[in-house]
Amino acid sequence: MKIPASFKVSNITYYVKLTKNIEIDKFAEDIFTREQLSYKKIKGNGIIFGLCDPGAQTIWLATENQSGDPISEERIEATFYHELAHALVGETANMDANADEVFIEALGKNIFTFVSTISDEEADYEEDEKEIEEEEPKKTTKKKSNGKN
Repeated sequence: MKIPASFKVSNITYYVKLTKNIEIDKFAEDIFTREQLSYKKIKGNGIIFGLCDPGAQTIWLATENQSGDPISEERIEATFYHELAHALVGETANMDANADEVFIEALGKNIFTFVSTISDEEADYEEDEKEIEEEEPKKTTKKKSNGKN
């Protein structure tokens, strides 16, 4: 998948930046204070693959881990959808939901599945019931004999 340079959530343009690694101290202290998230908790988790800053309308995606090894394209793509979920939920102003990493991870995976499985075909119009009834052959039923002639 090609990671977009930008996208819109409502009428807000978000920008996506690839960076070798995300130095949590450089990016996050102000973000987490502003967004009322736990900076200590995030910093304590170690590897940061991505970061969404609704205030700066930017998503940062790491391309290397802390050891300098490249992060796989699959991981970068999964991280993009996770951060996209943060952007979508963040624009609803529901900070409790945006801080729920389990919810955000599930939403990001569902968005990825949706986007990657969209059919190129347009939906067909459903036929009217009248047209269907007219096309169906009429069934004939035999009358039961009640034994009287």
